Amino acid sequence: MTSVALASIPIGYLLGSIPSAYLLGRLFAGIDLRSEGDGRISAAALYRRIGIWPFLLSIIMDVGKGALAVYLATLLSASELVILGAGIAAMAGHTWSVFLRFRGGQGATVMYGVLVFLAPWQFIVAAGLGGLFMLVTKKSSVSTIIIIALFALIVIVQSIVRDTIPVIVGCYSFVLLLLMFIKRLQIMITTRKQGATS
Repeated sequence: MTSVALASIPIGYLLGSIPSAYLLGRLFAGIDLRSEGDGRISAAALYRRIGIWPFLLSIIMDVGKGALAVYLATLLSASELVILGAGIAAMAGHTWSVFLRFRGGQGATVMYGVLVFLAPWQFIVAAGLGGLFMLVTKKSSVSTIIIIALFALIVIVQSIVRDTIPVIVGCYSFVLLLLMFIKRLQIMITTRKQGATS
């Protein structure tokens, strides 16, 4: 494995670290999302504070940087582990951005970008079903879990029946989901500490 191939990992992290929501908040309204609400730098925070268009633009940028990180890794390396590692790095960069003193969002949109690049139609089917659940219940965190579970199921079944996609891609989606849970736990702990000291 060459150093050029391994460069995919830090490149993925730096791409993920580009703080889309923070930059759009500054550009559209001159606000610093780090000081808004729970301090989560996310597309959802943009929607609450500014509106639909910055929100949609942030989603496009976040999905794009996840997909781009994995795409660049496929150009630089044939190693499946390096390619998947670049996706994890992109999500970690979004969640703990070096440009925001290691703060960020939960990373769902970046995760979607990584997965839609790795398995496009499988993700679209899973996202469609999970999206319907969100429209009915308005629970985005639960719908994210449903999307990942359906995506993993589709990929694993397809890998067994037709052997056209590696089974590791299905399992990998749960690794990305775990990063989201770690970030969510970190936010909960930080919020409780701030509440205790205020």
